[in-house]
Amino acid sequence: MQYATLGRTNLRVSRLGFGCMRFPMRGEHVDRDLSIPLLRRAVELGVNYFDSAVGYCNQESQRVIGEALEGMRDRVILSTKNPHYNKRDERTWWTNLENSLERLRTDHIDVYYFHSLNWKEFQEHVDGADGQIRWMQRAKEDGRIRHIGFSFHDTAENLKKIAATGYFEAVTLQYNLLDRSNEPALEFVAEKCGMGIVVMGPVGGGRLGGESEEIRRMIPGARSVPEVALRFVLSNPHVTVAISGMSDLRQLEENVPVASQRTPLSAGEKRRVISTMGRFKKLAELYCTGCRYCMPCPYGVDIPGNFSALNYQRVYGLKEEARKTYARLSSQGRYCMACGACKSKCPQKIDIIRQLKESVRTLDEAYGHLFARVLPTDLKELRATSRRWSATLAGKLDLLNMSDNPAEAAVSFRDSNGVRVIPSESAAKLDSFKRKTTRLEIACSGGPFSGLVDTGATVKSGSAVDLFGKSFYVAFAAPAGKSGARAAHRAVPILLGRREQLSKGTSRVLGRNRAVCRFAYDDKALYFSAAVKGELHAPAAKDRRPSQTDRLTLCIDARPSDQAGRPGHSNRFYQIGFLAPGKDSASLVRVFQPWDSPQNLASCKSRRIPGGYAVEAVLPWARFRIPKAQRRRLAIQVSLTGHNRFGRPNVEIHWTGGDAARKLERYGHLFLSTD
Repeated sequence: MQYATLGRTNLRVSRLGFGCMRFPMRGEHVDRDLSIPLLRRAVELGVNYFDSAVGYCNQESQRVIGEALEGMRDRVILSTKNPHYNKRDERTWWTNLENSLERLRTDHIDVYYFHSLNWKEFQEHVDGADGQIRWMQRAKEDGRIRHIGFSFHDTAENLKKIAATGYFEAVTLQYNLLDRSNEPALEFVAEKCGMGIVVMGPVGGGRLGGESEEIRRMIPGARSVPEVALRFVLSNPHVTVAISGMSDLRQLEENVPVASQRTPLSAGEKRRVISTMGRFKKLAELYCTGCRYCMPCPYGVDIPGNFSALNYQRVYGLKEEARKTYARLSSQGRYCMACGACKSKCPQKIDIIRQLKESVRTLDEAYGHLFARVLPTDLKELRATSRRWSATLAGKLDLLNMSDNPAEAAVSFRDSNGVRVIPSESAAKLDSFKRKTTRLEIACSGGPFSGLVDTGATVKSGSAVDLFGKSFYVAFAAPAGKSGARAAHRAVPILLGRREQLSKGTSRVLGRNRAVCRFAYDDKALYFSAAVKGELHAPAAKDRRPSQTDRLTLCIDARPSDQAGRPGHSNRFYQIGFLAPGKDSASLVRVFQPWDSPQNLASCKSRRIPGGYAVEAVLPWARFRIPKAQRRRLAIQVSLTGHNRFGRPNVEIHWTGGDAARKLERYGHLFLSTD
């Protein structure tokens, strides 16, 4: 193993560091039987730099490190991060530090970082006489930390500005073959500011973890793409250590020999890599520079995202990563309506529609199929009592031929279970990549509300057919008037606890866990109320993580109606947990997604009731960035999670089915009534 000095800290660190964010997991928990031997083997092979953070691996990363490396403290260098930015809340910052020391089983942290610092947060919370840098300096003076750093996700210019303040001794930043945006600042940070540079994501956050003959042959004799990527990063003279998130012994033992080479790349090899990657970049820019002038697409298609995914394969040869990236997109090329709105906006005159078709041909698993989808779009009429309800919904049928050959399809809807669709039949002849949309009227009614509307749709076609939305879930919100959340009782309830909703658990357990949920709304907010029956073995507590707490979870996909419910999460997808109330003052609201969202997205009053607990929550529209015109229909999911007396989850009940959390097209629809 090769070692280097981490800037002016004078710490001698291994060139290969261990990134502790990707430990092998068993469900929601770190697999200690695999992770602890892996960490100890890393020390045996000469790795001495271990990097973690408060939230890694469901907040278990630091504990596993502490357990694995206890008794080896003098042989390792520990770095971790504090994610808290609020200079008016000092207590939380110090609590994070004390918790990290306790979990790592140490009396000091060698390098302590501000987590994911950017220029805006530096100015608002860290810098100045009243800034959080004072807390870092005080912790250093009393010996709880040895050196001060920051991890970074911002521009190279802002990196130089933060480094130039002189506060910091180390920085952890992104740098790899696919992302060299920080490269112009590295010399200034290392030479002018004397800081150690720790590179995260040397393998591109896994993007360079697959096979690519185009990349591997840049270095004759290289065994894999990750080897090329790691050697490239370590060959930069300003990089001190590259941290790799190794989740198994094979990855560790492949990376250690690379970091043990005195010269990772010869001068000739480095010129060859840079020249080839430059050529790749220019080739990628022939397809798209990522300027985003083509956006927004009227139908929500992420045009640059589709092109970026396609470039992973056709330019860099990363076939596996290309398909994964495409699958994660919030809106793939298949949703292009060929309207042409983007065509005149592109400064490179790219034939965007043709290229989006190419992304479908190359990356979409449904290529060659006929895509059929039924989607409710609006609420036309609602009548409801405590025992009966009826509604008339506007909807649409989308047919899309995702192949290079013409296709014919006939769709029919049968009247069943109180559901009638008009028109009851629709037929179409579709040329290659052509679409037809038919407007529908869906009349439905029933007894006690389950929310499930089965249209009885069937498709006859000579092509393979993917049919979505044959059945879908709907819910209704009532106008709240002046009484806020309490007015939700006027709405048609969502009932959790039906046998067909059981996702995890036994029938006996299901019988002891159920919930009645309702929605209301006004111009200011969406209101959510629920009465939960449960055993409450795991109510909210200061020493219990929200993910291990009995809770109701509300998911809202707040993208525009043409996008809501499509695969791929975005910053408009919210997952909020309303925790069962405990005896202490632990927060009763936890925002699980997006990760960077403020915890005040919702307020909640929870109270114990006989046999369970009640929830009344307020979700202000303004905090969700939902325009008023978009509030008529939201994609939602409601779930109930309970635990047994041993603290293990023993029941999960999902309103729209157990796999909805992973497949957004399964989400239900919340309609705001106007009566």
